[in-house]
Amino acid sequence: MMKATEQFTFLLEVLKITYTSKGDRQVVYPLLQKKLVHLDEGLASLLLLWASERLTTAKPATAKTLAETVLNFSELMAQFPQGSKESNLSIAIAGYQAALRVFTEELYPQEFAKAEAALIAAKDERQQILEFEAISADVVQLRQQLAATEATLKRMAEEVTASKVGNHQWDLTPLIETIREIQPRENVTQFGIILPKEEFNTAILYDIENLTKGYNFTQNFISKLSLQRIVKQIRSQHQFGKLAIQRAYANWSVPQLKQIKNEILSLGIEPIQVFGFGLNYKKNAADIQLTIDAIEFIHNKPSIQLFIIVSGDGAFASVANKLHEYGKTVIGCAYEKSTNSFLEAVCDAFVPIPDPETIVVKVIQPQNEDEILVEARAILQWLNQHPEYSRQLSAEGMYLSEVWKAFHQRIPNFNYKLFGFEKWKPCLNFICAGTEFSVIDKTPTESRLVVKDVKDAVVSEVPDRAACAQRNRETVASAIVEVEVEAKKMPTSVSGNIHSLSKYRKILSAGYPIFRLPPPSDLSQVLACLVQNPLIGEKLGEGIAKLTSLMAPSVSQQSVKKSLLVLLSADCFVTEPEGGNLPDLSLTLKPELNSSEAVLQAVADLMRTKLLKHMTHIDENIWRELMPLS
Repeated sequence: MMKATEQFTFLLEVLKITYTSKGDRQVVYPLLQKKLVHLDEGLASLLLLWASERLTTAKPATAKTLAETVLNFSELMAQFPQGSKESNLSIAIAGYQAALRVFTEELYPQEFAKAEAALIAAKDERQQILEFEAISADVVQLRQQLAATEATLKRMAEEVTASKVGNHQWDLTPLIETIREIQPRENVTQFGIILPKEEFNTAILYDIENLTKGYNFTQNFISKLSLQRIVKQIRSQHQFGKLAIQRAYANWSVPQLKQIKNEILSLGIEPIQVFGFGLNYKKNAADIQLTIDAIEFIHNKPSIQLFIIVSGDGAFASVANKLHEYGKTVIGCAYEKSTNSFLEAVCDAFVPIPDPETIVVKVIQPQNEDEILVEARAILQWLNQHPEYSRQLSAEGMYLSEVWKAFHQRIPNFNYKLFGFEKWKPCLNFICAGTEFSVIDKTPTESRLVVKDVKDAVVSEVPDRAACAQRNRETVASAIVEVEVEAKKMPTSVSGNIHSLSKYRKILSAGYPIFRLPPPSDLSQVLACLVQNPLIGEKLGEGIAKLTSLMAPSVSQQSVKKSLLVLLSADCFVTEPEGGNLPDLSLTLKPELNSSEAVLQAVADLMRTKLLKHMTHIDENIWRELMPLS
């Protein structure tokens, strides 16, 4: 995953240098020499995908400039003398193909002729390299067999010479076996070339338009579509050789397909950009290009013996028949209930795959916040096992909005306010506490969910329902305080009429120290109960449970929780050990705070100090609405 990210950064860098230097090899080649490790088939696929998307969405003038830059870069790659010549040509070919998206014969006849000629020349040169490499390998193998046969015959001749001549009956078995060794076998072609036992002989062609049923699919549908799962299902039923070609055909400029583009790259699948033939096209453009490629492979890539066509379109029945005429094997793969029966009958084998519309996502109906916490952490594990989401979590991270959709899909009644949070991000941070997951800030305004590096992660299994209640009590306050301490500080000034109850609450709840107040009457009762039943060396979760049991049902657990968090922010407790994590701290009410009035005054002093940082005076009428009489 990391290499793909580095390759993309390198691609943008080299294209920028190509543009600024106007394709000067004296400027571009030194960079290529330093980054030889990135010059491979992966960069070719990345270039084609990126350029196809940018060139089809950019304005005409910008698209022309980009196409010229890509064309210049491709010419440089075709002539670059270092690295793998085959990979260099593959990158050049990808660039030529991308540039031809803009340089059409009608609009840019000169550029079209130049790019097309370069593309044909690069393809021919790469084909010659592939054929030469194949022949070279075969020659080496034949020479080794010839040397072994020559040694065997020489040994047998010596044995004959040393033996007595007479009516001796010779055992010709060794000679016969030796001759058999050099006779054509099943893995010898009509040209006498011995093929390796496990060769790159398989092509998988994905008709994305068929898999997505056109381009009117929902985001929920595309989130359940996994090409990696399709390949695994095919392999589970049919053994095949190494993959020589993987291509996925679609109009990749469609925004909804963005979700599977990353999976395409990670699997090494070459995205083939196709366009419809009318203004209102929906399907079938991919069918035509896939058919053309399959027929071309028969002649240009004779080593491809197995074709796997991932589509249920009946039009491919004719393609399968044509492939059979040339001795090729065809496996079909598609949604079982939407597959053309003639195509299924023509294929040598058929692999049915589940329709994303029929995949039922387990809906969970937890009854309380402890159960919800357990299921929430289970959802994180589910995301980490999903092929596409797992890749995102381990690489650049998953958008919190997508995580929220997954949560709401699995738990329809999920609400982060059940945990005492006003926003989704701090709630997710709380859910991630003690797991291998973490919320990181990519920018000041953008956060993502990631899986921590193993060396940095504190991994723990998802707790069972019985243990969750105690763990929740011990960590709920910790998550609120620790997450909100990292929140963005309040600005030095607040616009509009600052003297209102909502503005006062907003100032007090943002930045450290945090004061998220319960109703004044609840706070007053909690303080009175705390002074009569002080916490002495007790953990926060234990304190919440203790006071709630003493005050129920007149004061809710939520109000008790908020009250104790306010006292923590006001430094009303002695905590041990110093600098420890909040769930592990022992809390003892400070001895000088031996009355509810003293505790309330300590809180009020810090709250007033915080408010006065944002205003010149405090409106006492609003203050009385905010706090119990103090």
